[in-house]
Amino acid sequence: MSFFVLVANAFAYLLTFVLYIKKIGSFNLGSFVLLFYSLLAFLAVYLFSFVDFWTFNDIQIFPFIYLYGCLMISCRALLKFSGDKVKNMVLPDEKIMNCISICIIVSHIGLLLFSILSSFSISGLFDPNQLALNYDDKLDSVGVDDKAVNIFGVLKNVFGDLLWIMIMYNWIKGNKLLIIGLLFSVVVVILDGLSGGARGSLVRIVLSVPFVYFAFAPIMNKRMKRTFITSIIVVFSLILIGFLALTFGRFSDSSFSILDICVYYASSNFIYFNNYALDAGGIRYGDRTFPLLRSLLGFDTAGDFFERRSMYDLELDDSQFSFFVGDFVLDFGPFYAFLLIVVFSWCFCRSASVKKYDLGDILLFSFLFRICVNGFTLFPYAEFAGNLRILYILFFVFVFKYFTKKRITIL
Repeated sequence: MSFFVLVANAFAYLLTFVLYIKKIGSFNLGSFVLLFYSLLAFLAVYLFSFVDFWTFNDIQIFPFIYLYGCLMISCRALLKFSGDKVKNMVLPDEKIMNCISICIIVSHIGLLLFSILSSFSISGLFDPNQLALNYDDKLDSVGVDDKAVNIFGVLKNVFGDLLWIMIMYNWIKGNKLLIIGLLFSVVVVILDGLSGGARGSLVRIVLSVPFVYFAFAPIMNKRMKRTFITSIIVVFSLILIGFLALTFGRFSDSSFSILDICVYYASSNFIYFNNYALDAGGIRYGDRTFPLLRSLLGFDTAGDFFERRSMYDLELDDSQFSFFVGDFVLDFGPFYAFLLIVVFSWCFCRSASVKKYDLGDILLFSFLFRICVNGFTLFPYAEFAGNLRILYILFFVFVFKYFTKKRITIL
């Protein structure tokens, strides 16, 4: 029974993808999102049925219906994304954009010199054992407050969601030096992820690329597209080597294969959501997804994820993937999580229903894309740092729109 429910779930996403492609007649941003969900759903069938290392409960029908509805509602604005609205897009004032680009580059140079190289040897860049030790050291430091503030780490979070958009902006404008500096910043982000033994940061970089490609493809000529794809192949190769080395270092002593753990990483979300998310034995009252808001309202929040897991003691927590939807359900319960998702989707759709996009709109779409796609693991803007990133994004949306409007007024 479980196998057939999983297969039916996978075909539901595939059928949605096929019908969407048939309706719009091309492969675009929305097509990628639906294809991505379809691939994960089919991998979940393989994981549940043919990988014996992990034991799961029987699969039920309703949790998949709930999850499908939430995912489709969440990505509705992405499905309505129109490349025609990108053509002839008016860009913000060049001076402010150059200033932001330089700030991003300087902050990442500082991150490399004063944070990464001070604690990480380049010689161990692709050494599986060293990368695994980096991950263990990171876990050991959780909850330890040494009162030190890594200003360059803070700046990386401030500018993190802008990086690829700024690369594309400068590519369109032909600012070669800034392009080189921003691509160097991408390499620094990769090194930062490896230095912390984190695969998530590497996956986030990979999943950011489809968005900027499909978002800016309408204003890219064939030569730009070929150069973009060639550059991305080089970056992806570096990331793949690092991801596999890190995975091998962390799980080489286990009885499952590297392929098995990669499939588990990609698709256990469907199964864990089905088994536990709708009835995990309690809720966290927003302690993971919006702790900043809880704190501002005067409620106590967990100091770190170890404390939070112990405090709520749910059958499913953030040690396992359950989509961003699972994070919302575990925090607010099925009804209020669904209500929040409907409200957020409505807000995004209202913001996207303009006659012509500007760079602020593109940044909002990027924000939603990260939630829907990078959120195949968990809610990517959770914890205090994630909540602050939401505020940074909204600030830069305002900056982009203000300086776009100012330029239009001048013109």
